[in-house]
Amino acid sequence: AVETVKRIKKMCKLPVYAGFGISTPGHVALLKKAGADGAIVGSAIIKLLDEKDGIKKVADFTKELKQASE
Repeated sequence: AVETVKRIKKMCKLPVYAGFGISTPGHVALLKKAGADGAIVGSAIIKLLDEKDGIKKVADFTKELKQASE
C-alpha cells in the first residue's frame, strides 16, 4: 500500500486515502509517511464496538489513530 500511495501521489493532485487492512496506529503512520491524505479504518472499529465498553475503546482508538497521522 505504501508504494501504491507514493505512485498515485506522483500522478494526481487529488487527495489520496487508503483503506483495507488499516487497523493500527502504525499502519496510519506508514501511510502518512508515504504521502496519504488519510486512512480509512472500518473493521477494526466494528470489532471494538462488539467489546465491553466498545464506545470508549473506539474513542481511545481513534485518538491514537489521529496522533499517528500527525
